[in-house]
Amino acid sequence: MRMIVVAGVALLSIAGCSTKEPGTAQPSPGAPATAVSPSASPSGTAGSDSPISSLDPCSLLDPAAFTEFGTFGSPTPDTKPGARVCNLFRPPASGDQGLAIGVAVRDKQGLADANDQGAGKTEGSFNGRKALLIPDPGPHCVIALEVTAHSRVDVVITGSDPQQSCKVADKAANIVEPKLPKA
Repeated sequence: MRMIVVAGVALLSIAGCSTKEPGTAQPSPGAPATAVSPSASPSGTAGSDSPISSLDPCSLLDPAAFTEFGTFGSPTPDTKPGARVCNLFRPPASGDQGLAIGVAVRDKQGLADANDQGAGKTEGSFNGRKALLIPDPGPHCVIALEVTAHSRVDVVITGSDPQQSCKVADKAANIVEPKLPKA
């Protein structure tokens, strides 16, 4: 159950988490980054009949599923423009700046509404579900999973190491995707 990207899984690790842009944003020392970045247009195109309109994003994250990446706190609900969000945070450890795993439920924004964060968008599929890899400047990895043409769930990872962020994004998307309704 891996994301099949046009050029293969290697593209996820290489293109998805490239840090080629100078001046990448880093979280403040001692404070984890916000997991969910603004990767969508502020307005959507669907009505409230989305199959994920009542989906609780925190029901998609379980800290125990990520123990290989450290000890995370409890899921923290939040909202962002156009999304209901849940984040898991792992405090800084061993010289890194912490790790944040976020899920953003966007019941009025489909893959077509996802914004390019400066490095393009790569189309692919994840367990047969349409998906986008949206590289973000800095050590972020975003996988947007389509639910319908007008709704999606974003898995957003922010860490101090781009390779680790992509590894965690892949693992998180594998955990989140089966919990989403089929279109």
